[in-house]
Amino acid sequence: KKEYNKKYWPYQYTINDDYLRDFIVRDAERWCWDRFKGRYWSNHGRNFVFKREKDAVMFALRWA
Repeated sequence: KKEYNKKYWPYQYTINDDYLRDFIVRDAERWCWDRFKGRYWSNHGRNFVFKREKDAVMFALRWA
């Protein structure tokens, strides 16, 4: 499991839906690419991380 440094990526969320995990992760990645600039978010599997609070809040409201 990849770990992100909380100093640089203070907002971290994990998608917990195991039943449709792969489909949901792809959907969440596409959603992030459509809304955020690339350098302000990242993910590794189900773990999504954000540098900006407003991006993290939008993601949490939609996916977490």
